[in-house]
Amino acid sequence: MKTLESIRIIGMGALGMMYGKLFADALGPNAVGFVMDRARYEKNLGKMVVCNGVPVSFGIHLAEAAVPADLVIVAVKGPGLAEALDTMAGCIGPDTVILSVMNGISSESIIGARYGAEKMLYSVAQGMDAMKIGDRSLVLYAANPDAGERMQYKTTIYSMWTKTLDPSSPDFGYTEPELVAWAGDDEDCWAIDPAFLLDPTTGRL
Repeated sequence: MKTLESIRIIGMGALGMMYGKLFADALGPNAVGFVMDRARYEKNLGKMVVCNGVPVSFGIHLAEAAVPADLVIVAVKGPGLAEALDTMAGCIGPDTVILSVMNGISSESIIGARYGAEKMLYSVAQGMDAMKIGDRSLVLYAANPDAGERMQYKTTIYSMWTKTLDPSSPDFGYTEPELVAWAGDDEDCWAIDPAFLLDPTTGRL
């Protein structure tokens, strides 16, 4: 398998920056860059951003001057996908792998229809729905029910703890997931997009 040397990200929001910093920490800052149109390029040129409280300076690249990358990460909101498909065009080469961290389950097929389904790497984005509480981080995620739960639930939400979100740390590792919320087949809703609310006066989650 080829070692990743160049990673280009479309979308400089929370997810884009989170994954950008993770890859920059692992591969070095020169391996990671954000690709954008000219208006966004001029707006972000020389701009320092803050990721989890840490100032970070990412490389940015004009879409019109982009060259094929080893990995392209699509991290835009749903309404921005059509524009993102054009923005990333120069980043796609014969061996480029494309990873979508967008909400929902349709972006992969839309991107694949344009650039080839064989380039898509399917994934579940984790790490952003986490809250630091004391010396641990609590993670929430939505999932389709397993075979044993499918008779009872339509969608489910789980929580789990980890001492660190750094995969390279010896303390990294999750507890067994605990079911905390769900939607039944008789409900006109879906249990998705979990989030935390922490009462600052009582510390109650």
